[in-house]
Amino acid sequence: MTDDTFRIAISIVASTFAFVSVLRVFRGAIEAKYSRPQPVADQALLDRLERIEIAVESTAVEVERISESHRFMAKLLSERAAAPISVPAAAAPGNQGRVITPH
Repeated sequence: MTDDTFRIAISIVASTFAFVSVLRVFRGAIEAKYSRPQPVADQALLDRLERIEIAVESTAVEVERISESHRFMAKLLSERAAAPISVPAAAAPGNQGRVITPH
């Protein structure tokens, strides 16, 4: 190997190492720019989320109770509509003179 060939080989190896180092720096800069920071679990935030979860669960229980009440009332009203309606004696056509009011 001649002296010029040796210099060319050393310069190629050195420039390859420099090029790889520059690429690593650019890759690190790009990763730092586009990477998301890791979220920090704050105890106050965890407590707040727990309170929200409890509120949502209690609201769901109340909604279920309301819907059950609605189903029960609908059942009662449908049974009431199916039963014959009886007219009380006070509302009969011959009893118009006196009105009884509850106190």
